[in-house]
Amino acid sequence: MVKKKIIYIFLGIAIILIAIIFWHKNSLTKNISETPLITEPISKTSKPIIIRSEPQKEKEVLCVKEQRGADFCTQVYAPVCAEVNIQCIKAPCNPVKETFSSSCEACKNQLVSSYTTGECK
Repeated sequence: MVKKKIIYIFLGIAIILIAIIFWHKNSLTKNISETPLITEPISKTSKPIIIRSEPQKEKEVLCVKEQRGADFCTQVYAPVCAEVNIQCIKAPCNPVKETFSSSCEACKNQLVSSYTTGECK
């Protein structure tokens, strides 16, 4: 009776281990199958190609008339960085960068002329 219980426990553990191994193997092959393959032949005389990724500049978006007259904005948090044209006594007055919760909130401010996506750095 005790031997049967021990055998069943070992069989249960073996089944669990086999299931874990198959699950892990499938997750590894899934990741490998998603990676693109190089199909072009590479010759010994070809020069290596170096790809450098340059940081992309944020695209500046201008505020339009429709955004200026908004009565209310949705409460979706999609931060933007806007340059607020401050009013000062002595010139030159450089704009100040300020993070707004959305493009709607930024363009409602009459001192903002444009914005970029994302928070100010």
